[in-house]
Amino acid sequence: MNEAEQLYYVRFIKNDSHSFLNSSDLDGLEISDNEETEYIKTKFTMPEIEAIDPRYKAFAVLVKGGGQDE
Repeated sequence: MNEAEQLYYVRFIKNDSHSFLNSSDLDGLEISDNEETEYIKTKFTMPEIEAIDPRYKAFAVLVKGGGQDE
């Protein structure tokens, strides 16, 4: 599995459950929890993170299992 296939959360504050980057077509980007729904995306590939803002790479946390099929 290459780095592009790995999935990451972007978590800005370690001990806060509402510190994850979320993306939706309706609301754009916001900070909330890591509960992914049909409308809210919380897991990103590294190229997706870099496209949003390369500085967010420093906050990337590998999703357990990490693959697209998780």
